[in-house]
Amino acid sequence: MCRNILFLWILVGSLCTAQNSITQYTLIQETYEKLPENDSGALPSIIRNIALGKKNQNFRHLVYAYEDAVYYSPQKTAKLKYADSAIGAAVKTQEPALISKAYLGRGIVYYFNFRKYNNALHEYLSASEYAEKSGDEYLIYKVKYHIGVVRNYLGYHREAIPFFTECTRFFSGNIKESAHPAVRYNNTRGYLNSIHQMAISYRSLGRDREVDSLLNRAEPFLADPQFTQEKGYFLKEKGIRAIRQHHYSKGTEYLLAATRLMREKKDEGMLAACWYYLGKAFLKMNERNTGTVYLKKIDSVFQLNGVVVPEVRAAYELLLKASDPDGNTDQTAYYVGQLLKSDSILQAEVPYLSSRIFREYDAKALHAEKEKLLKAKSLGDGVIILSFIVSAALVAFLIKAYFREKNISAAYRKLQERIQSEKQNNYTIADIHNTPRKMEYPPEIVEEVLQKLKSFEDRHGFTNPDVTMASLGTELSITKNHLSYVINEYKKMNFRTYLATLRIHYITNLMNSDTDTLYLRVGNEALAEACGLRSRQQFSRLFREINGIAPAEFIRRRTKELNLN
Repeated sequence: MCRNILFLWILVGSLCTAQNSITQYTLIQETYEKLPENDSGALPSIIRNIALGKKNQNFRHLVYAYEDAVYYSPQKTAKLKYADSAIGAAVKTQEPALISKAYLGRGIVYYFNFRKYNNALHEYLSASEYAEKSGDEYLIYKVKYHIGVVRNYLGYHREAIPFFTECTRFFSGNIKESAHPAVRYNNTRGYLNSIHQMAISYRSLGRDREVDSLLNRAEPFLADPQFTQEKGYFLKEKGIRAIRQHHYSKGTEYLLAATRLMREKKDEGMLAACWYYLGKAFLKMNERNTGTVYLKKIDSVFQLNGVVVPEVRAAYELLLKASDPDGNTDQTAYYVGQLLKSDSILQAEVPYLSSRIFREYDAKALHAEKEKLLKAKSLGDGVIILSFIVSAALVAFLIKAYFREKNISAAYRKLQERIQSEKQNNYTIADIHNTPRKMEYPPEIVEEVLQKLKSFEDRHGFTNPDVTMASLGTELSITKNHLSYVINEYKKMNFRTYLATLRIHYITNLMNSDTDTLYLRVGNEALAEACGLRSRQQFSRLFREINGIAPAEFIRRRTKELNLN
């Protein structure tokens, strides 16, 4: 009996101590909670709060205090240190929601402060696992939002949109006047950030009408000073939208306002987007010096931490175009080197991140969906099977899309390498001098035919759709036998393939080098006519056979490189 009373007394005492510790945390937090993010003025009080949590051995108290330290620390190394400590304290609470929040917090630091995307994804996946265990819907959608952000970074904009659509629906449904101010604030931020990421997705897909609609949806919230960071994001999107419509002065006005709001947040990724479009706009307005200043800001960030955001590669391309061709060759070589370095980082990082999302997140989501469906027997076995098939098909589609995109990227890179090598040969099909397999022709005859074929290639005679072996022989004063022999033995192809290859190489180079983008905007029928082919079907088939990539995919890739989407 005495032992039971003693146990009850200890239990009540522990609960009172724990409650007292949280009360102390709240009282101290009130002294700094209205300070802006990254304000080091909050740190003395936060350090005091951490000391109290340690003294009371209250790990929940410690998690809250460490999270505050992450939010208010201006240095990213300090943010990461406190994020690590938050995970350690959260694990000791054994509360899935707190553990999930701690992992998510460290992922956010890796993503937004260090731009270490693989580390961030690792934390998000851990956070997702614990969020599901917690049953906390707000937390589940918050993690889902951040995984959607990684999808956007990887360029899977179509696949990211459903994530952000779900998130906006959830967050907007919980913005209620009757809710606690903190709850209303968190859901409003979730809603605005989801809309912003969805706007990035639609912008990247060239769906400007949807972007305008999203900007209008965000507008009513942006007068509230609580959402200055989000206001900066939407000013950025307005600026980009204006520049894409060639309203350069208005666009720079929006972007400069956005950088002022985002500078305090030290969001290098979003700032890089602003700097890139500012650089582009000033170059378009013939203010070369100002334009290059903004582009070099991106270079400075890349030099400092090797961070690759989508605008890095495009910035180096613009810097190369803006460089004086007769100017500093060392600077040009430097920009080329930086461009190649950013490419190599992306080529190493993107496929790995993509496979992790499909394997570790989508596969788990499918498994969870299967378990949920199996428990829903009351809905009927037919519905369960159908739903599971649809889910499986969706994941299979996503996985197939990933590998398809990977193959297209490889084919496009290989094609670009070939185009660069062809520039040295004036876009002609190189002669391959080796021992002929058939009868020998006198060298002077072979050399004469090769010279005449080179003249035919240089003047683009192959763009005449009516050219045949006979008509070309007559035009060049070459016998059909001599012409056939040299093309087969020295070009290593028959006459029909020779013509097709010349035509496809010719139109591909026009599409790749045309800065006015005329050839990227016309249809396949016009492209076929321009290179001497008789139909768009024939053009599409030959383009894929010879280049290893469909015309539409080449245009999409090249357009994205030129930042025209």
